[in-house]
Amino acid sequence: MLKINTKQVDTIMVLSLRGRVDVTTVNELREAVKKLSEEGYKNFVFDMGRIDFIDSIGLGALVTCLRIAVKNDGDVKLAKLQGHVRAIVEITRLHKLFDIFEDVESAIKAY
Repeated sequence: MLKINTKQVDTIMVLSLRGRVDVTTVNELREAVKKLSEEGYKNFVFDMGRIDFIDSIGLGALVTCLRIAVKNDGDVKLAKLQGHVRAIVEITRLHKLFDIFEDVESAIKAY
């Protein structure tokens, strides 16, 4: 299960994610970003602090969300990566695609 809460900070949309980002939940994440993008949002911060599992399909969904944002001259920044989620992002070298921050506030300020 994946729970997504959204909060607008200036022109940035913060998505607080909780649960799993895997084959059973990735459509929720992709559709949320697609819908927000269609509403005019282009810069996103994903608060990953409460993600307890991510698989390869979930990693692919993060990249898809980044592509959606970049297509609209935006970006996706990741914040609060924990434990194995951080390790998987680093092992797969996705930290070279995404800007990663210790907290949401720092990610917002980076815009």
